[in-house]
Amino acid sequence: MEHTPEAFADALSSGESDQVNRAVDAVKNMDLEERAALFDDCFEVCRDLYESGDGYQRQSAIRFAAELYPRLAYRAVGGEFTDDALPGEYTVEETAMHRNRLRELYLEAIVDDDGRVRRAAAKAFKELALTAEMIEADDELEAMLEELESLAAHHPESKAKHIEQAYENVAFHAEKPASSLPEGLQDVAEQSESSDSMGRLERYRRYREIGQELNTTLLRECTDREGIMESARLLGIERDGDEILYEAQADMTVHYEFLLNEYRQNGQTAVEKYYDQERWESDIERTVLEALLDAETSLFKITAIDETDKQLIVTDLLNDGDERRVTDVNLSDTAEPGVLLFFRLVPYDEFNTTSGVSFPFPADEEDRLLREYKQRTGDIDSQPESVQRFTAFFDLYRNYGIHIQYL
Repeated sequence: MEHTPEAFADALSSGESDQVNRAVDAVKNMDLEERAALFDDCFEVCRDLYESGDGYQRQSAIRFAAELYPRLAYRAVGGEFTDDALPGEYTVEETAMHRNRLRELYLEAIVDDDGRVRRAAAKAFKELALTAEMIEADDELEAMLEELESLAAHHPESKAKHIEQAYENVAFHAEKPASSLPEGLQDVAEQSESSDSMGRLERYRRYREIGQELNTTLLRECTDREGIMESARLLGIERDGDEILYEAQADMTVHYEFLLNEYRQNGQTAVEKYYDQERWESDIERTVLEALLDAETSLFKITAIDETDKQLIVTDLLNDGDERRVTDVNLSDTAEPGVLLFFRLVPYDEFNTTSGVSFPFPADEEDRLLREYKQRTGDIDSQPESVQRFTAFFDLYRNYGIHIQYL
């Protein structure tokens, strides 16, 4: 697609996930200077769309704005942050303007009525906080914390949870311990912590049960034979005419995971199609759908297992080593620290889960996996990044993985 404000505006306002993802990926892959040159005009595109768009369009605006952020301060790493350290004729004042405008937008989005928008904003705050830490802009970090604290005091718990996530993202880079959470956010955190593990696990099991039922519905109502065969081809699963030749029974489960969450027909996945048509039959089904829309795959390393709470503590190897806690009863009983897992992390307000499908690898395969993943994605660059990632790791799993069966 053309790298112009007009082209990006058309893609983001389309409401079509494939167009939105192409726009986000395009700006993500730009050089810092390219982003900086487009920032003013494209930021106005995001601002206008946020003011006038529906929930999905507002989420798209926040996602795009987060990738549009030029991050020019990165060029000053290891030296003094001055105009001379920046590329071209950019100035320290201009970089501050970029951060301030984004911060104002994120502060609006973190209290948006749509949970998808709030989650995108909470994630976006992390990059601003990282930059502020790098250039020792302690005043910016404190300002973000104060603004988020003020918002938490005036919004209901449903929104305060996302404000808390944003606060924690900023507090991490401000080197504030968890005990320094302001009183309003401590209340939210303590309410969550005071719920015993059984209550959380009951919700986890309910989400998993609804998710399995939903998968059956999506397969029946939102896929067809053409999509089933083409998605099998993308995964490298052999076919004989209209028959799919699975090497193992588990491959069928993997195939359907890919078909529903990654494969696109007419620009939409099965999950996106079902959600956009508002076909959910209950609030909890809508919650599961929204979590799946926000879900992303990655390669994780298990650093610890909390057997009591049935949680894995994992490090995201494809996203700057971020640490996550993930609730999964089966994996918490069978996996071991050090093992590598590729899975779709599904974020709910209360906790993270997996989608139920994972590719385990031995701990000593980390370097090989990261190296070969980078090489393999170059072979299928016509596909969206998430499709490239899934197909690459499924192939790597068949070559180097610890093979399992899904119950």
